[in-house]
Amino acid sequence: MIADIGKPYGMVSIVEPLYKKECNVINKVAESCATAKAANRENCKGLVDLFHFMNEAERLSELLPLVPELGHVHICSSARKLPYADDCTNYKAFLDTLREGGYDGKISFEGAIPKDWDLVAGYFRFIRSL
Repeated sequence: MIADIGKPYGMVSIVEPLYKKECNVINKVAESCATAKAANRENCKGLVDLFHFMNEAERLSELLPLVPELGHVHICSSARKLPYADDCTNYKAFLDTLREGGYDGKISFEGAIPKDWDLVAGYFRFIRSL
């Protein structure tokens, strides 16, 4: 129903999986994409959120075939903070998997944003370097 309402406005409805501590319905990217596909609407897509993806211990090899079904991507650290090179998360492998799967959509940060704009600028430099 939501996809139908948004379609005339060019909107895409996104089904976001949340890890088990936050949700008991859709926890994995495959479930997100299957739910979107079951809606049978061209403007209903799945989503991968790196935070939830890591907490569900999903693998990049599982993500790769689902990339064409994604309508959006969220990225953040395992602590729900801005990604940085020294936080032990392999952002490059994640982004490389999205590229390999043909994803060319938007990626948004979701998490706590520091009040120090130099840190935010550093985040953008880091992500762009990947």
